[in-house]
Amino acid sequence: MKSAAFALLLATACGVAAVGVSSQTVPRSPSVGSGETPRPGVLRLGDAPGRWVPFEASMIRIFRAGESVVGKLYRASDGSTRNETGPAPGRVNIIGIKNMSERLYYIWRPESGWESRPLDLPGGRYIQPREGAPAGGIRLEETLDGLSLIKMPIDKQGITEYLAPELNYYTVRASMPCNDGQGSGCGLWLVDVKVGEQPAHLFVLPSSEAAAARTEPSRTQRGGVLGACAHP
Repeated sequence: MKSAAFALLLATACGVAAVGVSSQTVPRSPSVGSGETPRPGVLRLGDAPGRWVPFEASMIRIFRAGESVVGKLYRASDGSTRNETGPAPGRVNIIGIKNMSERLYYIWRPESGWESRPLDLPGGRYIQPREGAPAGGIRLEETLDGLSLIKMPIDKQGITEYLAPELNYYTVRASMPCNDGQGSGCGLWLVDVKVGEQPAHLFVLPSSEAAAARTEPSRTQRGGVLGACAHP
């Protein structure tokens, strides 16, 4: 059963205002041990999967005014992720699994079943968690399920992201122009965020299933609910 917070969010998402007004500027933070100040958009890479804060959350995405996609998001401590989405709670029509240890991306659709693709890892290496706040962010006084929020400057696509430092600066809310260019209120919202390790079976292909192997790499190695603009 979905929570009251999620039900309210689903009913009013198109009219949700941007979060937070009280704020303070977040200073640049150098990467630990690097001696350098990271630039926005520069990824930290490693030869093994990073150690991420694991969590689960309910989510709603609106890309076109009046049309929503809802579902669940899970992340493991190695950065593996699972998204289950559909037109309404309990009606899943797409499952996406990013398995970091296998370097594979699995996707399931009811009409075609499972398929797998190799992850397009940059230089064959693994994205690592950010070690400091991104430059230019504004720390808000408002919180989300007890998590701090940092509001990032609007980007060239008109997207404003809200990051949670306690989740390795994962995008937990975002506002963006609607795909059809009409209206406002489109974006992403996470609710009912719960930090903790997730069951391993969520991030692997079900033992009773087989996946059609594709050779074209997946472009979803950053793997978040907003695609390229989300953090792993």
